[in-house]
Amino acid sequence: MPTRTGITSKPPSIIDKAIEDPKANIKEKTWRYRGNIYTNLAADSALYAQVPDALEKAAMSLAKADELDVKKRYAQNASADVAVELPLRAMPASAISIWCL
Repeated sequence: MPTRTGITSKPPSIIDKAIEDPKANIKEKTWRYRGNIYTNLAADSALYAQVPDALEKAAMSLAKADELDVKKRYAQNASADVAVELPLRAMPASAISIWCL
C-alpha cells in the first residue's frame, strides 16, 4: 500500500538489489536514491515499524553517496538529507554518530 510519499515495501528491495550490481554500486546516484528511499520509510511511522533499521540504512547510504560524490555536488546537503526530514529524537545513536564524524 502506497504512502503519502509513494513508498511501498517493494522499492527498498529493488534498490537493495541495485547496490549489488557492480556497475550501479559505484555510482553516487544509486546510493543517494537508496538513502532517500530509506529516509522516507523512516519518516512514515507505519513503514518505519516494518523497517526498524531504515534510519541506519539511510545514514550509511547517504554517507556512501557523499564518499562517491567526487565533484562534491551534494556536499552542502549531506547532513540535511537525514536531519531535516526526520526528528533527531527518532534517530538511533549509530545514525547520528555517522553525521557527527
